[in-house]
Amino acid sequence: MRDRMSQGVFMVPAPAGRGIAGNLIDLGNYPLEFLTRCRDYGEIVA
Repeated sequence: MRDRMSQGVFMVPAPAGRGIAGNLIDLGNYPLEFLTRCRDYGEIVA
């Protein structure tokens, strides 16, 4: 059963983060630039 569950796991492309804060620092400092760069990784849903 474990083998079947692990087959569906994959890494989603995303901007590099920094620990717990992740990308919140970049989002806070440069919101428009950050969101523009996020489009490179797919659609943004809010």
